Amino acid sequence: MDARHDGNSVDPDGSDGTPDGDGDADEDEDGDDELEKAEKLYEEMVAACDQSLNRWKEAATPEVQQAAVDHFAETGELNAELAGVDPIEAEMVHAAFYQYVERNVLKPFGLTVATWQEHIDPAEEPAFRRAMAKGDWALLKHHANRAAAMRREHGLMK
Repeated sequence: MDARHDGNSVDPDGSDGTPDGDGDADEDEDGDDELEKAEKLYEEMVAACDQSLNRWKEAATPEVQQAAVDHFAETGELNAELAGVDPIEAEMVHAAFYQYVERNVLKPFGLTVATWQEHIDPAEEPAFRRAMAKGDWALLKHHANRAAAMRREHGLMK
């Protein structure tokens, strides 16, 4: 084995054998692997939630669906009993709603759900949750844009 590749010595040019010479090639690969795993997990969760929602839309009556959406809009809770679904499915769909909003609606504006909610008047919450349940992303994006502008104006974000 060449001394340059024994993992303990340094090349004559001062590098350690990694492309950038700082010894962190494995760290970069590990970070990429973790990101890929997180993306795959997220995609699997979204697919499972989509399946749950599709099953629910096919099985639940329009009255049950409307009651579940109304309850979610008013309280922020997906009531499994009211919706006629398993509690774990309700929790999973609830989490997926908020993850979707954070990744696809808020993140482009530099916001998280928590930072965005700082700019929501409690009286507006039902309207935003109803928009979320119906997939009315334009309303949420408009508000997120205004919230981000306000945060930049007050030096809370770049």
